Amino acid sequence: MAPWLPLLSLLGLLPGAAPAPPRRAAGAQAWEAESSELLAPARFALEMYNRGRAAGTRAALAAVRGRVRREGPGSLYSLQATLEEACNDPTVCQLPVSKKTLLCSFQVLEELGKHTLLRRDCRPVDTKITDQRSESLHSFSSLFNKDTLPEDFVMQVASIFKEFVTTYNRTYETKEEARWRLSVFINNMMRAQKIQALDRGTAQYGVTKFSDLTEEEFHTIYLNPLLKELRSKRMPLALSVSYPPPPHSHSEVPNCTFVELW
Repeated sequence: MAPWLPLLSLLGLLPGAAPAPPRRAAGAQAWEAESSELLAPARFALEMYNRGRAAGTRAALAAVRGRVRREGPGSLYSLQATLEEACNDPTVCQLPVSKKTLLCSFQVLEELGKHTLLRRDCRPVDTKITDQRSESLHSFSSLFNKDTLPEDFVMQVASIFKEFVTTYNRTYETKEEARWRLSVFINNMMRAQKIQALDRGTAQYGVTKFSDLTEEEFHTIYLNPLLKELRSKRMPLALSVSYPPPPHSHSEVPNCTFVELW
């Protein structure tokens, strides 16, 4: 059996496993949102997905569910959407399974009436597969974008990720979010190892409380509020020089003649 199958259950991140300590920021709220509340961020995510596609090849939104977390003035939507792509082949369009169905996971940040797409992960759904265990194996193994992974590497990452979850009290709402955060964590750790190997100083690169965030999420959630605060602080005006410059003797500056070339 592939070594990563029981990984999330081992870490206590899946439903039915030992619950992790709740993590809520001050004033933060999260709940299962109504379908009507999800339509605006879902349509924005669909628009971003269809960007650059011809009119006859754009996907349509079939279903959506998700959660919303409110922190400060913004709302973070975690969406699970089913998309159906258009059928362009007349010979097969009449078949019941002619449309290509996609299962997509989106994260959309809504702040001050503006939407920002933080994450998009779509994969085709094979309608012939009815065994949920086979579908779970496919979705989890495709998380790493590799056919196989060494068992020792997976177990080492499992130990580090479990310590990270315990240290920073991480909780994930769904199984898909836990899988996504694990993949982001692995990518960040691999990047940290590469930077550490290239660094010739004394800096140490490793696990931080931001290790399960993408670069875009870090910039949007943490860096942008800081920039907004700094933007309101105006720099002091420079003092003007009230005295004339010191005199220069002709011996200090050579007498040069410049010839214009045309």
